[in-house]
Amino acid sequence: MLGLFGRQALADDANVASKGSGFKGFALAHNLQSKGEVDQLVETLEMRGVNIIKPPHKTEWGGYSGYIADPEDNLWEIAYNPFWKYDEKGKCFIVNGATFEWAMFLPHPQFRQLLVIFSSMN
Repeated sequence: MLGLFGRQALADDANVASKGSGFKGFALAHNLQSKGEVDQLVETLEMRGVNIIKPPHKTEWGGYSGYIADPEDNLWEIAYNPFWKYDEKGKCFIVNGATFEWAMFLPHPQFRQLLVIFSSMN
């Protein structure tokens, strides 16, 4: 899946400055099946010394997410979307049973968000 956001909108969502050397203009996302899974993963990462950029919280659109930075300072959103459904193998599906395993969010000057199936596995 590919989601496109404007640079400023993505920086605002991650609670980082959009200008300067710290923000690379993109974020990767790891989507989980519940708020509890988000909290548990972020807690585990924090105990291992990972830089928590924005703690998990309820989002304005009804989801739940937070941001971390990996060792190369790439932003990762750890998220739960209550509008996505999962099959018995834990793969997410959103359109006609198509499933996917990961998502990447890149900025685009004309879109706040664009949802595209990037890699489907059935």
